[in-house]
Amino acid sequence: MVVALLACGCAATTPYPDEWTRVTADDEWCRHPSGNFANLPVGSSESAPDAPLLPLAEVFFGPLLSGFEVTHLSFETLDSGELRVRPWVGQSVLQEVRTIPPAADRCGRERWLVRSGWETHATDTAYIGFWSAGTLLPLASQGYFSLERNADGQLVVYAVARTAGMALYFIPFRARIADAWFAYAPHPALEIHDVQ
Repeated sequence: MVVALLACGCAATTPYPDEWTRVTADDEWCRHPSGNFANLPVGSSESAPDAPLLPLAEVFFGPLLSGFEVTHLSFETLDSGELRVRPWVGQSVLQEVRTIPPAADRCGRERWLVRSGWETHATDTAYIGFWSAGTLLPLASQGYFSLERNADGQLVVYAVARTAGMALYFIPFRARIADAWFAYAPHPALEIHDVQ
């Protein structure tokens, strides 16, 4: 059981899609990310036609903006080196703003690393515990996202979902349960017309 848990945390990663243009070695952009990108992806590495798309707003704000029809997000690097992300609905910018500290190695393999908060699964635990007899109890999940820009100017996001819980009621475990690539098209810059 312990070996199986360790193995599931070391699964092969999904490769960058061959049909996409390659990620550019744009050191200036990775040091100072900026621009506007559409909220919904124009491409995904998911092969299933009904696979869910990942809105860009969900990467940075989780479910907080699910009630808004976010059209795009703007990125700006501050003088402090932090990345400021602002969501837009058409020509209106929302009040929610997220500021992300720079990654330790911003221009490395995982350029801007964005991490979501842990989402607990308290409501599912009894059900999972009943059917698995306590073999595996996933108690929480978390998303990890790295940002790059490809030669077409698209924002490329590598998304990884990880889960944590207990095995056999007393062995803690963490494992990667899914990963995928998403591409977001550049969005034309707009002036702020209305602040909500």
